[in-house]
Amino acid sequence: MTTSLDTRIPVAGVIVGAVAAQFADDAVGWVLPLPFLGVIGAVTAVLLTAVAGRLLTRRRSGPAAARTGLAVGLLSAAIGVIVGGFGILAIVLGGVTVAAGVAGAVARRDERPALPPAA
Repeated sequence: MTTSLDTRIPVAGVIVGAVAAQFADDAVGWVLPLPFLGVIGAVTAVLLTAVAGRLLTRRRSGPAAARTGLAVGLLSAAIGVIVGGFGILAIVLGGVTVAAGVAGAVARRDERPALPPAA
């Protein structure tokens, strides 16, 4: 007997989460124009990607949570690399951003998929 698991990804939420994660550091730069905000902006984008992955996967488990986190991380990294340039640092931060999206989605999750109620 196979169980049907919901593996759909919330596309609108993924787009909003990724865009918000990448451009929130720009908003911090507008409010506090300090020279060291380049590093803080990168860390902020990575952390907000993890938070977006976590928020979008609140009621998901198993592969659906991992796929949603991967989608958030990939889109956030793509936006960051395109906006920030195709330098080596941007590409490395893109990889960290993808890992943060997945980690935020699957951290402290139950490994067992949610089973449907018994009939």
